[in-house]
Amino acid sequence: MGTAMLPRIGRRRTTPRSSHARLLAQALVSCAGLLIVGFGVRASVWDAPRRSLTDDEKLSLTVSQSDAIVIASVREVRDSTFELRSDPESASSEGVSFVAVTLTPQQWLKGEPEPGDLHVGMFPTMDRVLDDVQRCFREGPVTAVFFLRRSPRGWMVSDDPGGFLTGRLLVLDQPTSGTPELPALRAAVARQSLDSLLTRADLVILGHPGARSSCVRVDSVVLGEPPGATIHVESPVWGVIEPGESVLFLRRLGPGTFETLDFFAGSVPFQSDSLVRQGIPLRRLFERAAELRPGRTAR
Repeated sequence: MGTAMLPRIGRRRTTPRSSHARLLAQALVSCAGLLIVGFGVRASVWDAPRRSLTDDEKLSLTVSQSDAIVIASVREVRDSTFELRSDPESASSEGVSFVAVTLTPQQWLKGEPEPGDLHVGMFPTMDRVLDDVQRCFREGPVTAVFFLRRSPRGWMVSDDPGGFLTGRLLVLDQPTSGTPELPALRAAVARQSLDSLLTRADLVILGHPGARSSCVRVDSVVLGEPPGATIHVESPVWGVIEPGESVLFLRRLGPGTFETLDFFAGSVPFQSDSLVRQGIPLRRLFERAAELRPGRTAR
């Protein structure tokens, strides 16, 4: 059995991600007992890549932007609304439509498995993959791969332009390792593990990117030898290199110039001596680097 991409039902108007973030940050939505607020975006506005991405890079980009990847069936799709107040102290409000989607996971390809169903919030004017999700529900039972992001209190679909599928849903006729797309997907997830990043990186640092510059101050070296106290770090996708303290897994492009490995997977903010997304203590990062590449770690 193979895989299929559901045909597009219709084009939806897209909304700038800055508006998306502002809208969701103000929302408190009741969805099957789950509050959905905010949208933890890593980029406010979509800009086209600086260069064309290969298919493997598009898959890597989508995997790096997803907090969870699950094979799941669509259990329920229903329309709902919530009241949005532009000013918390104002009595006036307006109703905003959204779609509450319930997924029943079968396999977790990325992320910490959770018991029971997943409740996902989607917006008709923003989530392009919603057309395919609704069709999955009507034609069910259908199993598909869902790329998800965690908002402060719930799940949202990771559906950015330019990445893998670009607004289409990967529907599986048979969710097994023999399905062509799944080995590539699993391999992409594995490439973004801590061990893989440490093994492939030319340089790993604790650094501090500037607010509007790709010039990164090197605060501490985990692995490799930086050419100076500051280095130039690039990415073909805008928003990967965020201002603030980060662990950067880098490959060398040229003298003094580097690029993050696997997009967002190679640029990880840290707080309280821990990698934010993985929850890995910084000391474990240094320990694992010394174990995997003892000849290349900082001394």
